[in-house]
Amino acid sequence: MPDARHARIAPLKADDPAAIGAFRLMGRLGAGGMGVVYMGRDRSGLPAAVKTVRAEYAADPGYRSRFAREVELARRVRGRCVAPLLDADTGAAAPWLAVSYVSGPTLRAYLAEHGPLAGGALVAFAAGLAEALAAIHREGIVHRDLKPDNIILAPDGPKVLDFGIAQALDESSMTHTDMVVGTPGWISPERYDGGRAGPESDMFCWGELVAYAASGRPPYGAGPVEVLRYRTVNEEPDGAADELPDVLAGPVAAALSRDPAARPDALAALAAVTGEARVPGGGGGEDAAREHTTRLATRVIDADWSVPVADDSADLPGSPLRTTGGVRPVSFAGEAVHAPADLAALFVRHPARAEDWLRRDGAARLRAWLEETGDTAYDRDHLTGILSAEQAAVAATAFAAAFRPDDGPVHRGRDASIEGLRALAAQGPQGHGRLAEIVVNEISLITAAHRCGHTACGRRCTRLENVGLRARAVIDRALIKADALGMRAGPAERNLAVALAVGAIDDSARPDAPADLRAEVRREALRGWSGLVLPWWRGLLAEAAAADPAGDEGLALLVAVRLLAPAARRTASAEWRRRADPRPVLRDRLRSGAVPAFFQVLVFWWLVLALQSVVHGLTVGESVSHAPVEARTAFGGAFALQLRIWPVAAAAALVVALAPPWRRLGAFFFGTGLLTLVHIASVFLDGFPVAAPPLVAAPLVGAADEVGAFPTALGAAAVLGGAAALGLFIWTLVALAAAPRPWTASAPLLPDARPWVRTAAAVTGLTALVWLGIWSFYLLFAGWSVAAGDARPSEFRMPEATALFTLLPFTAAAVGGLAYALWRWTGGHLLWIGATVVVLILPEALPLEEMPAFPWAGSLTEHLVSTDPEGGVWTSVLVLFPLVYVAGTWLGERLRHRRTRPVPHQAAHPQGAPYGPPPTRVGPPTYAGPPTRVEGTRVEETRAAPPTGAEGPTQVGPPQDPRGGHGHL
Repeated sequence: MPDARHARIAPLKADDPAAIGAFRLMGRLGAGGMGVVYMGRDRSGLPAAVKTVRAEYAADPGYRSRFAREVELARRVRGRCVAPLLDADTGAAAPWLAVSYVSGPTLRAYLAEHGPLAGGALVAFAAGLAEALAAIHREGIVHRDLKPDNIILAPDGPKVLDFGIAQALDESSMTHTDMVVGTPGWISPERYDGGRAGPESDMFCWGELVAYAASGRPPYGAGPVEVLRYRTVNEEPDGAADELPDVLAGPVAAALSRDPAARPDALAALAAVTGEARVPGGGGGEDAAREHTTRLATRVIDADWSVPVADDSADLPGSPLRTTGGVRPVSFAGEAVHAPADLAALFVRHPARAEDWLRRDGAARLRAWLEETGDTAYDRDHLTGILSAEQAAVAATAFAAAFRPDDGPVHRGRDASIEGLRALAAQGPQGHGRLAEIVVNEISLITAAHRCGHTACGRRCTRLENVGLRARAVIDRALIKADALGMRAGPAERNLAVALAVGAIDDSARPDAPADLRAEVRREALRGWSGLVLPWWRGLLAEAAAADPAGDEGLALLVAVRLLAPAARRTASAEWRRRADPRPVLRDRLRSGAVPAFFQVLVFWWLVLALQSVVHGLTVGESVSHAPVEARTAFGGAFALQLRIWPVAAAAALVVALAPPWRRLGAFFFGTGLLTLVHIASVFLDGFPVAAPPLVAAPLVGAADEVGAFPTALGAAAVLGGAAALGLFIWTLVALAAAPRPWTASAPLLPDARPWVRTAAAVTGLTALVWLGIWSFYLLFAGWSVAAGDARPSEFRMPEATALFTLLPFTAAAVGGLAYALWRWTGGHLLWIGATVVVLILPEALPLEEMPAFPWAGSLTEHLVSTDPEGGVWTSVLVLFPLVYVAGTWLGERLRHRRTRPVPHQAAHPQGAPYGPPPTRVGPPTYAGPPTRVEGTRVEETRAAPPTGAEGPTQVGPPQDPRGGHGHL
């Protein structure tokens, strides 16, 4: 069939039939050697190319018989990249066949206008052509006339035409004659030597076409038939070796071999191009092989086909084009209209009358009038089945867009330009409703035909077209996301989503859009800062910030963020109140034995502190000089110092009691060591930040002096107190270990983040813990030495401090990274062991004389030690050490489970689902908020909102297993 796909469709002639078979003819695509080619439509309105046979051929019984065999073979061909045969009648007076209409230019036309194919598009072209030949050859057919004019570059991939005139290899056909059938320059060499046309001949043409698509040069150049025949027989074709990528160079070179036996078959070529096996594993028969072949080509084409061709099937006429004489006018609004543009102007001026006219009989009258005029600019489908005012408004708007493109777009008397849409989006609920009508009815795609005058737009308004193409997908995804988070969207919310989507889509077309959209997510987070306490709101913000702002998913998440921001702010206050309420925690701790734990720990610590005072009174002959209350004996002075520590011990015991049961034992050991260190420091250093009340301290110290005057009594107290302390220590350990332990595992660190983000955060946290712990110890040691007069402050800067703090960040990072790598086997033990080793070994192992001197190294420590050495010590003991312990415990529990079980996948929203309410909710119940009055309307609607609690119906964090712990890999 000659290439008439993209020629102008000519009107039907007077003697042309109105229909052939089930196809109503719209016009002529052209005429070739075989007959006339018509453009027709089947009963469902789909376009087709209907090819008839000339009368002289139809009168030849041999030709009619061969034509019947060709049609029967062509019916069996099925493939992604072939134009299928739709119907045929070989017994009709004028035999005919109909093939699917393929939109797009021929390969020759495309290369002439756009130049050669390259990259993924070229690979997809080669794969598609190989898949088509595999489908044709599988049915025993040889194409024989594979050339650029029989290849259509359609929007969904290359298509092979005219395989229906091929002959079966196992039947008598025209290929048995000495006649060479084909197009010079696209015939294999063996054909000129009398060889029979076979699949190898088609594969030679496959190599020619791929090389031609890559270079734009015909394989044998141009010239008369005789010259092309001579070159084919005697010269090598232009294989475009310099233009072909590596994946195609080998298969194309093999296909252009002069030896037919050396050429790959279509399946081998497809396997080489795609890098996949030519047959599916496990067999499966011919059907499985066919499906596998189509699947290979589809994967490559869907991924890499990027040829900029448009689908022009929408521009095809919907009614027959016929040559007529004068055209009678049509009457509307009291005027006789002779030109469609004048009628379009009246539609714009009288929108209500136009809708009423079209709903009555105007649509049929307008269709008949347009057919008389022979116009093809207006899609007649708009005039079919008009039953409502909305349908009539769409038809009128489309009519104005087709015939008055230079005027501004108007829909129902309102501005339908992109500026008009954004103005409606800013008008509130009433404007949102009108905007939703425009978007749902795809008015933006219709009015995009108007010339807008924007700098970046051409004949069509690309901003309107962008909104029309993406709005439904963005709105649908945003509403699905909102529904998943617990929001039942009513009409007001859906219309608001439309308004938000229009603004986001239009903003995304700007060059700086990605940065602006990410900044908008940050602004929403700042405006809704109170909602950050809600896990579902934090998860939504994180998902929106990480999504591609130029894609539909990123825009949908931004719309969901804006849509749910008021609900987040509204529900956050209740969550803040819930978290600030101490009663649930207190009730839980009381049920888990907090009160007995508090008294056991407190009594033990007070007893240990008293024993330390007794030991001090027995071993030291005189009272300490810096006792807060004057004492006569050493025991009295030490006891006066202990009175300041007792409130700290009480506070620490309260913290241990209020800790979760599984943390109390570790906190008890840490607190015991810390209080011992505080007692020792209080004996040698002054400046303890807590003072005992004088009214209580004076009598107690006086009583201690009375006891301290009798060493025998102190010795007996030491023995009895030691035994009591040992027994109480064992009892406390047993009680804490046996306390109820309802294990509630913490969520892993950043469970929703990417692996490298979790790793970086974990190593950074561990590094900070190591560094802070070592620095706290060094600050304690330096302050103690200076306060005791054993060293000057400057000695702790140069060179020891300089050397230590020069390597400490790197050493801490090494310890933190190693601890994280071995965490699954060693837990947090390696962290503390490594920190201890650094404290003990690093200062002694450094070559201090050779270390570089950084001015900032150790300057903070020197400042703290020189200005207030005692304050530095107490800061380390009472603030930094507890901070390191708490932070290390928190991080350690979250690193215990590094990976979580995957969240069960929920079915996605059906593709192509219309804009409307989200699908029926499956899972947790809906959480509805109070009724909310929509401003500017008289209707009160119940606005659904995300849950008022911290946990939304959709779990943002990882799931927990039945035992309470998180699964890990």
